[in-house]
Amino acid sequence: MSPRAESHGPAVACPRDDGHRPTAPAGDAGASAVEFALLLPIFLMLVFGGIYGGIAIDHKIGITQAAREGARFGSTLPIPPQPGQTEADWLGQVLTATESAAYNDITPGADSSTICVAFVDPTNATNTQFVTMSSSGAPATPASPCLTPSTSLGATQFVQVDIGRDVVFDIGIARWPLRVTSSAVVQYERPGP
Repeated sequence: MSPRAESHGPAVACPRDDGHRPTAPAGDAGASAVEFALLLPIFLMLVFGGIYGGIAIDHKIGITQAAREGARFGSTLPIPPQPGQTEADWLGQVLTATESAAYNDITPGADSSTICVAFVDPTNATNTQFVTMSSSGAPATPASPCLTPSTSLGATQFVQVDIGRDVVFDIGIARWPLRVTSSAVVQYERPGP
């Protein structure tokens, strides 16, 4: 024997060294299965809520970026865009640029998304123009403005783009429709019409 083993003395047997393993009492045999069955739906709701919440946030970021890009494009595009064109052609070009900037976050004609483009001239109400694209996918001039003109820019002309889209927040046992919207306002940088 090694000197180290001699210094520890003889081995002592454990009090329960009879080869049997301790077992759970008979009444707790299915407790873990019941606990799992109770907690699984809550866990799945949290997982699905996180997934659909992330999708809604992604759509919000996408339409916010599209509204900004559309408003910025409109602020630098001359009115009318080409000789012989009108303000309606300008609105249509800004609407098309906004829709293409949104990529897959809006699908006019396939979902309930809307885009509204406005050129607002606070000093001359006859220059104020609005156009909207609704779920049908066709541009149309609404009877009333599709958004409220902002007064934050004072007496300067500005371009305002408003986008809305419905998303579904689904946690597995319940669904909530949410409307995700974004608006961008940019001062018009060219001489007005």
